[in-house]
Amino acid sequence: MADNFLSQDEIDSLLGGNSSEKPSLSDREKDILGELGNISLGASATALSTILGKKVSITTPKVSISNFEDLKKGYTGNLLCVNVSYSEGLKGTNVFLLHIKDAAIIADLMMGGTGENPSETLDEVHLSAVGEAMNQMIGSASTSMSEIFKKRVEITTPKVEIIDTSKPDFKISGVQEKGYFVLVTFKLTIDNMIDSELLQIQPLDFKDEVVNYMLKQYTGETASSPTSQNTQAPQQPSAPPRVAAPQGVANQTSVQRNPQVVQPVQFQQLTPTPSSVPIEKIDLLMDVPLELTVELGRTSMKIKDILELGIGSLIELDKLAGELVDILVNGKLIAKGEVVVVDENFGVRIVEIVSPMERFKELQ
Repeated sequence: MADNFLSQDEIDSLLGGNSSEKPSLSDREKDILGELGNISLGASATALSTILGKKVSITTPKVSISNFEDLKKGYTGNLLCVNVSYSEGLKGTNVFLLHIKDAAIIADLMMGGTGENPSETLDEVHLSAVGEAMNQMIGSASTSMSEIFKKRVEITTPKVEIIDTSKPDFKISGVQEKGYFVLVTFKLTIDNMIDSELLQIQPLDFKDEVVNYMLKQYTGETASSPTSQNTQAPQQPSAPPRVAAPQGVANQTSVQRNPQVVQPVQFQQLTPTPSSVPIEKIDLLMDVPLELTVELGRTSMKIKDILELGIGSLIELDKLAGELVDILVNGKLIAKGEVVVVDENFGVRIVEIVSPMERFKELQ
């Protein structure tokens, strides 16, 4: 402070806009955001695979807290910025960042090319092609989120622009230059053409809205006060009406038991969730190939033990004999079943279907 006037940095600090304290994410918050990204962008990968006619995978989300300065240090060159605003169901804006060379390959495939020799620069036509691909991807993601949140989730048309990070004063629309945000990093692969990253930036208040909704929906808690029921003093209930003691029993009014608080059960009204994808367009996805895997079990071993493996070695798995095996599609658990023999081949009989909502319940 000079000459009795506050500097801009001091004003920002007082208003909380330039806090140097980095917020943290709990393991539960990371699990919820990561699983939500897995499900929603898994649907995006399927939509993009249909459009491009190529195998697309968007997996392995890594959730962290970052800021604009760290983002500038970690990424150089041109980036494709996709700004997505929610118009219904959720509030806020998400930003997706893609390396420009990856965007060029997608644009070339969208325009009927092979993706092997994409243009080094993206003109308006190429940007329009990439924008349409991202529109289909995010639209599929919002449909998936509608099923998870059990309410309609809609987005506006994504805004696509190229960001030159080599300029010292570059800005990213929708990303604040001061303060922190949630950064979700996905592994993006398209056949053998792209093996890169897709970044998703979420404001902290958007993260709070999503996490609190999921916790309240499936656990009855909130992220801001998961143990509030143990830390807050309960309200003293009103004294129960005095009841006359039976004949021959003294009416002891000096000792009273705290009455049990009884509340009526409130069930959420179930309403059908409308889909943002027309029924007739679902047929376009029917021929998309998906990889189905049956997982018998897992285990962890030390490097020393692995090096000692040889013919005849036995490896003990984490599942019991006769226990149901996991059935995964594109690495995501969808069902459980039992191993059977069909003619001379192994097979699996589905016994239990696992819904996306049940996957969230497993995060408790």
